[in-house]
Amino acid sequence: MSQPLVTPMVIGPSDAQATRSRLRGFTLTEILVAVAILVVVIIATARIFGTVSKVTGAGEANADLLQTAAVIERQIRSDIARLSGDGFIVIRNVEVPNNVNQLGAPGGGPLLNSAAPANSVVRCDQLLFFIDGPNNSTQFSGSKGIVPETPQNGIFNLPVLQANAARVYYGHAIQLREAPPGTDPIHAGMEIGTPVMPWTYSFPGDADYKISAVRWDTGTFQKDVIATQPTSRDWILARQVLLLAGDAVPGVAANDVLRYGRQSDRPKNSTAGIWPLASSSSGTGYDCGPLSSRVDIAASTLDVIQSFVNPKVRSDGKPWVDNAGIVRGFAPWWNVGNHPPDPDSANWPSQGSFPGQRVRMLQAISGGGTNPLRYPRAERVPPKGGIDRADQMLSNPALAYGCSSFTVDWTWKDGTGRMTRPSGQVIDPTPANPLDPPENHIANYSGDEFVGLILNDQAPAPWFGLNDPARGVAPLSSMAPYNGSCDTGPGCLGAPISPYTIEGYSSAAPALAQYSISGVPNSRVYEATFGFNQTEPLLPGLNNTNSPSLDRGYTPWPNALRITFTLHDPQQRFPEGRTFQFVVDLPSR
Repeated sequence: MSQPLVTPMVIGPSDAQATRSRLRGFTLTEILVAVAILVVVIIATARIFGTVSKVTGAGEANADLLQTAAVIERQIRSDIARLSGDGFIVIRNVEVPNNVNQLGAPGGGPLLNSAAPANSVVRCDQLLFFIDGPNNSTQFSGSKGIVPETPQNGIFNLPVLQANAARVYYGHAIQLREAPPGTDPIHAGMEIGTPVMPWTYSFPGDADYKISAVRWDTGTFQKDVIATQPTSRDWILARQVLLLAGDAVPGVAANDVLRYGRQSDRPKNSTAGIWPLASSSSGTGYDCGPLSSRVDIAASTLDVIQSFVNPKVRSDGKPWVDNAGIVRGFAPWWNVGNHPPDPDSANWPSQGSFPGQRVRMLQAISGGGTNPLRYPRAERVPPKGGIDRADQMLSNPALAYGCSSFTVDWTWKDGTGRMTRPSGQVIDPTPANPLDPPENHIANYSGDEFVGLILNDQAPAPWFGLNDPARGVAPLSSMAPYNGSCDTGPGCLGAPISPYTIEGYSSAAPALAQYSISGVPNSRVYEATFGFNQTEPLLPGLNNTNSPSLDRGYTPWPNALRITFTLHDPQQRFPEGRTFQFVVDLPSR
């Protein structure tokens, strides 16, 4: 068979040109244009994703702040709902300038809040009160911390890890991040010199550049640590609970239940009381005190606290009577001195020989001495390497992180303190001075009637505290005194209430209802105390209509508190923070 002939393909000039055209690439200009377009698309996409990420991050941070604020509000409301009428209330407003560490010598420190103006202020208020109901200790949960190591009478007695009353503190706390495990500031937080404050900034070369850290349970020196505090956006808002528990448990030795101070040489598990008193010794006699936050139990009860604040009140609640049969009333509210050695003595010391109730109550927040302002300790996390139970306790009081400001205001409702007869007529201590005209309207009285607080309907309800016109807050002593009429301003204040009783200053000098912190330029402090006598403005046993005698310890409690605080997220997506506010009503009594 013959093979087919293969005819060779002949490519002409036109075909070769077409092939070359099909194999030709992009020009440099085309590539550059394409790359430029791609870069623009990438940048636009990145910006979109960046914006979405920022919006998402801000939303998450905002949600976290809202959740934290809700936790704070819920906790405060829960505690106020259990407010004990057998205790007392202390409100301390503390204001420092944002540039506090740039004022005075040596100066040059950072702003407390770099996102706020230098001339702005920071609030570090404190609130203390007592609550009823079962309260659990967090120190001994899941352990045998207060279980006797050997049986008593052949039986192990397990004390209940609860108390029916507790002292509650709200406010900022100091942090000592460099302190070794198991150590606290010297003298259980009652250190000599300038105490550590939330705004403390240690300058090298200062006498207070470092503080002595001592063992929390023995007071023995360990090392010096720097006292510088974080900026306000990293401050801790603390809720410190101190259970009030007696140490009497049937069948268990006292030292096996509450071990504090000189009570035992065994490991400490409590403090002697609610007052942060400096221990004068070390070793087995050392008491860490409530400021340390190492323990959450005080070997005290509300009865003991009442007798310490007001030693003239007998166990039956009646006033003491001296040998002449004269009613001495309650412990004086103002005088400062030494506590009487024998509160059961009928021959009671003179009123100038022991502290007044107001002083005792203020000392319950921060102790006494030359530095009356102190803050408890709290940490975000236990000290590095701290595995002891007492180290773990340091993080328990931390209610919120990143709280740069905490403010407490208080108020009364109209008619607080007003005393009337069964007929509804306001009591007049000078009945010889007749009413003119003889009507039952307060505005027509002569001026010394027991009208209490009068609020004008046309004016905004007042809030009391550190003077701050921008927020509508002023001291109680700024209220106009009642003189028979009350027609201007937010209202007026008359007997039986004395601003001096609440704030420590009289209406004659309302501008003095504050003081400055020693060594802290441009600082202001306002204090309000509310004691045990909430309902009886007249001394018992006296004629309440003809010649009544006012009890200067009469302090009706607030009807409501207004809480304001500023929170920051850890990533500082809101540099100025977010401010929250709520009003909580106190239980009616």
